[in-house]
Amino acid sequence: MSTIFLFETFIYIVFALPAAVLSVRKFKIPFVYLCFGTFALLIYRLFYFMPDSNSFLILLRHSSAMDFIRNFVFIISGMGSTFFIFIVLRFFSDGEIKMDDVFFAVFTSLYCQFYHNLIAIICSACAGVLYYLFLAAVQKFKRNKIIIRPLFALHFVPFIAFGAVIARALL
Repeated sequence: MSTIFLFETFIYIVFALPAAVLSVRKFKIPFVYLCFGTFALLIYRLFYFMPDSNSFLILLRHSSAMDFIRNFVFIISGMGSTFFIFIVLRFFSDGEIKMDDVFFAVFTSLYCQFYHNLIAIICSACAGVLYYLFLAAVQKFKRNKIIIRPLFALHFVPFIAFGAVIARALL
């Protein structure tokens, strides 16, 4: 794994781990916290890069205005497509996907970038299904009767964070 991947993952986890814990414990993520994390990753994506995999030094990107605009459009298209996908999923889930999940997914799109984002969404959906099946099996064997739906629910935020890190690690 490269130094760039480790640095980006560190930045992401600094914001994603507390958000996932808050989502599990309080079922709410402070919007200001997500905005601060989004701003930090946005600034990193727009202005900074690591020159080689052996250096921990971050340098200011030397690029033309056209490269900056192209990079900005790429970032905004990734964020916009993620927002659209999760709003559609929220519509079809009858509100089970909360706006916190949508905003966290937009924050995660900065970490995953445009192409890895769809893989991250698929990985997070698979992790959510596996959690649901595991919880249903545990509850069934614990109570020894058929349970159609697990009694304990989580926001989708921890699964989004897990899927994002797995997608980036695999690709």
